[in-house]
Amino acid sequence: MTIARKLPHRGDPAWALAAWPEDAPLVALWSAPTSAGTDPRWSRWTVLGRPVGGVCVTAADSPRLGRVHGFGQAGLRGGADGAALDPLVLVRELVDRPRLERAPARANDAPPFVGGWIGCLHYELGRVVEPAAGIGSARPGATLMVWQRCPAAYAHDRRTGCWWVVGDEHAARALPPLAFQPPGDDEFRCTPARPEESEAHYRRAVEQTVEYIRAGDVFQANISHALASRFSGSSRSFFAALMERAAPWYGAYLEHGDSASSSAIVSASPELFLEFDPRTRTVTTRPIKGTRRAAGEGENELASSGKDAAELAMIVDLMRNDLGRVCEYGSIRVVEPRALERHGAPSAMATDAGVIHGVATVTGRLRNDRDLVDLLRAAFPGGSITGAPKVRAMQIIDELEHRPRGPYTGSIGYISDCGRACFNIAIRTASLHQPAAWARPGWFDDARLEYAVGAGIVAESDPAQEWDETLAKADIIRTLDRSTIA
Repeated sequence: MTIARKLPHRGDPAWALAAWPEDAPLVALWSAPTSAGTDPRWSRWTVLGRPVGGVCVTAADSPRLGRVHGFGQAGLRGGADGAALDPLVLVRELVDRPRLERAPARANDAPPFVGGWIGCLHYELGRVVEPAAGIGSARPGATLMVWQRCPAAYAHDRRTGCWWVVGDEHAARALPPLAFQPPGDDEFRCTPARPEESEAHYRRAVEQTVEYIRAGDVFQANISHALASRFSGSSRSFFAALMERAAPWYGAYLEHGDSASSSAIVSASPELFLEFDPRTRTVTTRPIKGTRRAAGEGENELASSGKDAAELAMIVDLMRNDLGRVCEYGSIRVVEPRALERHGAPSAMATDAGVIHGVATVTGRLRNDRDLVDLLRAAFPGGSITGAPKVRAMQIIDELEHRPRGPYTGSIGYISDCGRACFNIAIRTASLHQPAAWARPGWFDDARLEYAVGAGIVAESDPAQEWDETLAKADIIRTLDRSTIA
């Protein structure tokens, strides 16, 4: 039986995170308070779940196939371990239609996640969706996606302050008791994050992209580079510190370990890729283009920047086209062509801290003969982190970046057992990995931390300014309080 029951708790999600048992696996989706005047529905629900198993899909020899690797008690009906198949067909398998039919009608104030799958689609999954893009970094064995099964979870409503327990009633009894304790000292250490490539190398990549644009190959391409450091300690504590500082609207935390390796993904994303409501069949996307530090004249600079406005307009057109592949004719609407939004910790909202983003809102209505998998196939990877036209932009990215992006610029989100789904664009996202098992969930010893940043390149782009923009996006990692980090 599926339940969605309010609890008599009013504690802060950060305190619930701090009280989560050390020996219990954890996945989390995080929504922080929004700035004044912003629609609170864009950042409302936080979810804490204990996964019971899952599935990882790695690239197979064929560019259209992935190889399935199950772990724990995922409850898959098909896709035997080691089988090669279309990864998005597997996603359709995760959307259990009998379970959807058994799910009770969702009350207006109930959480959209009522148990289901929480996962990460890596950027390299794009080689399956767009084989012509030729993503060379998606070599056989590269991770394409990871899903974890959470049959029950706790959900916090940022708007009302209420907590819920949701999901399978039997699984809900196996959740750790919801408890609250003040966050302690940061139990982690990381060396200063430094770019893995030189400024000169990145600027040459931008110059080459501008040449492609002027030659008519592409209108825009997003070119990124990575920063890296060494990390030891609790990735959960690192996640908590990042959530406090960044206050992301679409944050996420996923941890996974086995006897050979352990990893965690920590995302502080402000960007909504896709939201799907099966009741109304409404699809929503909110691409971001244009970023400035909020300090000084940042907001005025972004408001008056024709370059940034043009970038966003191009991506809006791309997303309209992607949604138009699977949505009803005439249903696509640009609800808001450009809004300036401040993102950052609540304590920073009255100061010049944080960043300003240019954001658009586009909606459509999914056709009755199409489903969530068709939507993902039409739109992944998100246009705001590839460029336009998408396939040629992806080819240029593959040529100039020379490395796999992994979770960065992929998508993290959920497929709820009630049919709802929501995915972020995995920017402001750190990956932790070590080739050894951890002593307890989420605890690392000398892991590699990678944090990538990028910029949308157009004909008017100045290579030096684009480098500076990427470093501004990396401030959240590069300027963490060094009093708790060695």
